[in-house]
Formats: sequence, structure tokens, C-alpha cells
Amino acid sequence: MKNSEVSLQKPKVLHILRHAKSSWDNPALADIQRPLNTRGQKACKKLAEHLLKQGGLNTSNAVYCSPAERAQQTISGIIDALNLQTTWRTEPLLYTFNWQEIIQFCHGIDDEAGSVTIVGHNPALHEAVEFLAGVDIEKFPTCAYAKLSCNIARWQEMRSRCATLDAFLYPKRL
Repeated sequence: MKNSEVSLQKPKVLHILRHAKSSWDNPALADIQRPLNTRGQKACKKLAEHLLKQGGLNTSNAVYCSPAERAQQTISGIIDALNLQTTWRTEPLLYTFNWQEIIQFCHGIDDEAGSVTIVGHNPALHEAVEFLAGVDIEKFPTCAYAKLSCNIARWQEMRSRCATLDAFLYPKRL
């Protein structure tokens, strides 16, 4: 069997990360420019400690992030706290609040990627997790993380209830 055939047979793992708490101190900033506030920066460090236990972020993940400043600072803060030598790709399509656009983005991921992390915004991420796992989540707060094991061989196969919610963490719960 070729390596590409083997990787296509493994189930996909989707890691969903909502940006941490952002600052509203400067009303002149556009939404996409808002940075993290102090609470958000601390939340990244707190969540990072628990992500290692969940296998939530490692160097083998393909990481895609919204271009919003708060999302970029969230993934950067977590990667720094974990001391990982990894990079992420800024993806303009992830600056969305629509869950269907998240699913559409996932459909376009290269099937060689077995584990993918998406960093973005609510309500899109909250609703995407509920759609994929067929669960009701009361809230998906800032800096929330969900790990989904997807019963699919190709990202294009993502559909309702194709995944199991393996982990759901957020700083206030840790």
C-alpha cells in the first residue's frame, strides 16, 4: 500500500479553537484588528497546559487561523506556551461567523492532513461542532477548545454527525 493510501484510511481529527478574550479598549479599531486583552493572554497559557494532555496541538497538525488579530495572538500564545516549533497558515476564509463556511473550508483541506486545527470565531465554531458531533453545547466561550474524531477518510466527507466530541475545554472550566 502506498503512503498516501494509508493516510487516507486513517480517521481525521479536527481541533477547533475559539480565540481568547479580546480587547474593546480602542473603539477606533476595526473588528479584525482587535487584540487580546490581559485575560485572553492568560487564558492561552492556562489552556495550553491542558492541551498537551488531550493531544490537542502538536507539530504534526496542519494549523489554519483566521486573519483576525485576536485569533493570531491566540494561536501564537498557545504555541509559545507549549514551546512548539510549528507554524500556522493564515486563512481569510476563517474570518467568518457562519458555521457552513467552516464546513466548506474543511471540505477543501488536503486529505494528506490527518489532524487539523482551526482557529476562529463564534458562533461559527460553536455551531460547526454541534453539527459535526450531533451534540448540544450550552456555550462555546472564548478560548474554548474542542477535539473531534471524524469518522471519515476524506475531509470532503464531513457531514452532520460524522464526528465524536472527544474533548471540550475552556479556561474557566480548568
